[in-house]
Amino acid sequence: MEVGTGSASEARGRSLRTLNRRLVGLIFLIGGLGLAKWQIYDPLHARELGRKEVWIDAKLVGLAIILPALGALFLVFGERVEGWLRSGWLDIDTGAPSWRNVVVISMLGLGLGAVYVWVLMRLAAQGYR
Repeated sequence: MEVGTGSASEARGRSLRTLNRRLVGLIFLIGGLGLAKWQIYDPLHARELGRKEVWIDAKLVGLAIILPALGALFLVFGERVEGWLRSGWLDIDTGAPSWRNVVVISMLGLGLGAVYVWVLMRLAAQGYR
């Protein structure tokens, strides 16, 4: 008589890991949206709120964009996102970044920089320096 605990235990562990990843995704999404409100939305609406000065930080604006996007990925796809983020980032033979790594990081950097410059330009148009 065999006890069949292996497959049920593995399935339970897998579903728990997926639930944990989705919970992390929800935390990233909520935290990122809060950060986006504080660093992007509020400064852009500071004139309406009657504020005389505003400040933003490039690193926080970057996090305000990356965290919700990463959180949404984890929330929707769960554990699979980890495999996507790990696979193919370095060329195994040379240890150098792969072309995909260079393209993704370049696009991400350009996007983050564009949002930061856009926010600064909108603030300057409202009279903030």
